[in-house]
Amino acid sequence: MNSEISDTPDIREAKRGRPESHAWDHFTKQPLGSGHYSAKCHYCAASWSKGRPETLKSHLALYCSQVPLKIKTEYMELLAMRNTSVNRQQQTNSNDSSAELDINQSDKIDQALVRFFVCCGIPFSTVDHPYFLDFVKALCFGYNPPKRTALSTTILNKEITVVLTKIKQELKYEENLTLAVDGWSDSLGRSIYAFVIITSKKKQYIHALINESSNSHTGPFNVAEIEKVLTSVGAKKFIAVVSDAESAMQMARRLISEKYSNILSIRCAALEEDLIKSLTEGGGLKTSVKTRWSTAWDCCNSIVRLENNLKHFWQDVEQLQAILAPVKRAVESVEFKSSNMASIFLELIKMAVAIKRIPNSDFKKKCIGIFNKRWTQFDTDTYLVAYFLHPKYRAMGIQDKAFRQLCLNAMKIWSKFGNNSVSCKILLSQLRQYSENKPPYDMDYIDEYDFLDTPELWWTTCRQPNNYIQQLALKLFAITPHQAACERVFSVLNWMIGNRRTRLNINRLQSMAQIHSFYITNAQSELKFSSNNLSENELEIALQDITSAMIDNSDLFDEEEEDNDFSDNDSIDLDEENTNELIMAEILDLDTPEFGNFEDSRDSEENSGEVSVVSDSIDSQSEVSNINFEAILAEEFD
Repeated sequence: MNSEISDTPDIREAKRGRPESHAWDHFTKQPLGSGHYSAKCHYCAASWSKGRPETLKSHLALYCSQVPLKIKTEYMELLAMRNTSVNRQQQTNSNDSSAELDINQSDKIDQALVRFFVCCGIPFSTVDHPYFLDFVKALCFGYNPPKRTALSTTILNKEITVVLTKIKQELKYEENLTLAVDGWSDSLGRSIYAFVIITSKKKQYIHALINESSNSHTGPFNVAEIEKVLTSVGAKKFIAVVSDAESAMQMARRLISEKYSNILSIRCAALEEDLIKSLTEGGGLKTSVKTRWSTAWDCCNSIVRLENNLKHFWQDVEQLQAILAPVKRAVESVEFKSSNMASIFLELIKMAVAIKRIPNSDFKKKCIGIFNKRWTQFDTDTYLVAYFLHPKYRAMGIQDKAFRQLCLNAMKIWSKFGNNSVSCKILLSQLRQYSENKPPYDMDYIDEYDFLDTPELWWTTCRQPNNYIQQLALKLFAITPHQAACERVFSVLNWMIGNRRTRLNINRLQSMAQIHSFYITNAQSELKFSSNNLSENELEIALQDITSAMIDNSDLFDEEEEDNDFSDNDSIDLDEENTNELIMAEILDLDTPEFGNFEDSRDSEENSGEVSVVSDSIDSQSEVSNINFEAILAEEFD
């Protein structure tokens, strides 16, 4: 009888003196023998053939989508506080006690080590390499590096817990957030969707990576996934949801905007990229990569400098170069934090001015037709309001007849945020005062010398009672109207997976991407030593250059044939399009001297995104309002 009792798992566990982890309280377990159990989560369908306490704790803290918030928070705190090196024996010289490290010192190095491995894309197996161990000992003899398994599980899980806690704390006090959503297929054919939260200061945080391979991406399904993100952070904190032109995602944006009055539906802006894609199809000039319009501009620019032997050819190239110049700035400028709706709209104006100057009538007509086709699919209403509210541009070039419609659109946006007709009247009066540079809107906008104004800073210092125009401006300038953040995530994921790490599961991949994104975004404050002599902009550019170089070189030895052909779906039927006049000219005077004097003083400024199919006008995305905007306009203007 006694021998039978001694063979039970519970008795053996008691004999070893190791109390069972409380994490098991949240799992159904089945004995496997030798004191081990299979595990199945009480809250979701996750299961393990052999449950380990550390794995179960990480699941509750990081990966279970159904676990109660109280339990999730409890286990996140446990992971964040645990010592990762407590069980690792220090291998130091017994004659040199000064070389020994205490547990806290070793833990700090552990966390710096995992940040280095993740942010630099180094395989975790490197930590076991003899030369790496020798290198570490040369730097700090008292530090004993972790094994690969500990680095890629225990230490990684602690680091992502610390990161998520910091993000949660920061978002707690944020408002006017943008949610960018986009999808991507990895080398295994998995359909991965990225949900990226962008703050008003343009910080970008990956909220989730979700493998949607087994789901049908319908509008209602996308709504449910977006709502999970909104509710977990707080729907009232968001100002916009940005996605591409895919029909199901457009439907999802519209439904979200209808349900949440504070959220605008913004389609990703990339009219420029699609324009050039259309111009270069069918035997035209080819680029090295489909989306590298900056490279195309550089090629044209170098050709123009050559000896002018073939006059007509050089003229054609020069015309194409003129069109590509604003595209080069637009695409590259997405990398900078200053990108906003007004700067994107300005790049469209520059492109229209360049098209208007083309002397070749046939080429000019095609450009006009393509531009007009995409312009009608562009959400010009919201972008024009943002352009007008930029203190550097104001009413620059805006036609007199367009100002009334601009005011109407501004009031519609304002009312969507739950404001009444009285505040709309006050807003209209403020719009007129601002247009005429009346106090308090008469301050200069300085964007030269060593001091750079921003629209947000200018509006923040523009104070008066019932400052509705200021509130509207700050909301619009907080929006990041493109998916560049998602595209960066996918580039990093492709770099992380590469050709060898194809077994990374989505949870591990999400943790690594979140750590990478957080520390790149917050490098100025998180780097302890190497950022002391760099400004924030210098550090940002340096990190972008290094990251881009690493990503580009990840396939250094692969010889892949570039596909420069565009599918039939990319072609544009211009038979019914106006190819004589730019539609933009109806609201903007493209002959405005300021437009003609634009100087390309920088190779990049701000903007980009994805092409559109159906217009997201203010009327189509706003809830039906009982405010008579036309009556307010008539009363004010008459």
